[in-house]
Amino acid sequence: PVYDDQMARPVMPNTETGWRFGMFEKSFTFNGDCVVAWLCGCFPLGQIASKLRTMGTNYCLGYQGIVYGFLLLCILDSIFGSSNNPSTGLSGAFIAVVVFQLRRLVRAHFGISGSCLSDGLASIICGPCAIIQMVHQLWEVPENIPGWDTSEAPAMLP
Repeated sequence: PVYDDQMARPVMPNTETGWRFGMFEKSFTFNGDCVVAWLCGCFPLGQIASKLRTMGTNYCLGYQGIVYGFLLLCILDSIFGSSNNPSTGLSGAFIAVVVFQLRRLVRAHFGISGSCLSDGLASIICGPCAIIQMVHQLWEVPENIPGWDTSEAPAMLP
């Protein structure tokens, strides 16, 4: 079994999909992880990339690369007027590509079945839902762990 590094308890995947939770199961809970994924997905994506690094899976961008890349593309979107909606401009395309790539890495790390097509569709159809699904795959209780600690040590609650 795969062990959750926060609590040292086995993470039991959903037997149908391999994911701990379905794509839409945690997407509308209005917990902290849900709100952040819907409002500015670059932050949880950066944390997912950092967490994967501590677990031995490398991704070309780290936390800062994802956040700064997103902010830079938001600025370029506003300067060149490519879109008033951040989800349809360069920044939105950047987030969709990062969601696609990280989802593929999370699936590979946990041995979850799926395909590049399913990852691509998940990132385009509901990127925040895919982000929340990855967050809940990597952290046992993301709404209770401040900042979703990406270190190897267990998070300490006050």
